[in-house]
Amino acid sequence: MDLMMVLLLIFGFIMGGGLYNLATAIGEPSIIEIANIYLFFLAASSIAMLVYAVSVGDRSLDVPPPTTWLLAMVATFGMPFATILFQLVAIRSLAFHLYVPTIRPGVLEVAGDGGVVSRIADALANAIGLSPEVLLAISYNIIIGAAETAVFQAFLPAILKNALSKYFGEEYLGLLLACFLSSLMFATLHLVYQGWGGFAFAFAAGMYVSLVTQYMAGSMGTEFPWSAPCIGHSLYNIAVLLLA
Repeated sequence: MDLMMVLLLIFGFIMGGGLYNLATAIGEPSIIEIANIYLFFLAASSIAMLVYAVSVGDRSLDVPPPTTWLLAMVATFGMPFATILFQLVAIRSLAFHLYVPTIRPGVLEVAGDGGVVSRIADALANAIGLSPEVLLAISYNIIIGAAETAVFQAFLPAILKNALSKYFGEEYLGLLLACFLSSLMFATLHLVYQGWGGFAFAFAAGMYVSLVTQYMAGSMGTEFPWSAPCIGHSLYNIAVLLLA
C-alpha cells in the first residue's frame, strides 16, 4: 500500500478537523457543512482502503518512486487538466465552475482571539496575493480532491471490480461496470450543486480517472501510488478556483 496515501488521509483528517473548528468559531455554516461532508468521505475512504488492502492481501507500506508517482498523476489527471486548457482556448472562460461558498469579508476575524487568525490569513494573503477567503477555499479543496478520488476513483471501484469480476467471464466487464457505478455516484454528488452540465462532466471525468487508475493499479500491483490521483484532483480543483 502507498504510504503517502495513508499520510494523505491522516493529513486530511487533521485539516478537516481544523477547518471545522475554525468554521464553528467564526460561525460560518457553509464551511461547517463542507467539513462534515468530507470528514465523512475521508472516513469512508479509509475504510475502503482497509477493505481493499485486506481483499488483495496487501500489508506493505511503501513510498513510491518520484517518477512512478508523477507518471500516475499525469496519466490519471492529464485529461481533466486538458479540458481546462480547451475551455480557456475555445470559449475563453471555464464552463464548469466549482461551488465556492460565499464567505463574508472579514469573517476570519475570530471573536475573542485578538484577531490572530485574521492576522495570519492577511499575512499569507499579502505574501501570495490572494484573499483570505480564497486561501480558505483552497485549503478545503485539498480535502475535497483527496476524499472524492480516494472513494470514487480509487478504492470503491477497486472493491467493486474484485467483487463483480467473479460474476463475469471477462475481467474487463467487471472493471467497466465497477467504474460506471462509482462514476455515477460521483456525478450525482456534483448534480446537487452544478446541475446536469456538471453531472455530465463529472461522470465523463470520473470514468476516465477511474479506468486509468484501475488499469494502472492492476498493472503495477502493490507499487501503484494511490495518492497520485488524489493529489491530482486537489491540484485540478485549485487550478479551477484560481482561474475562475
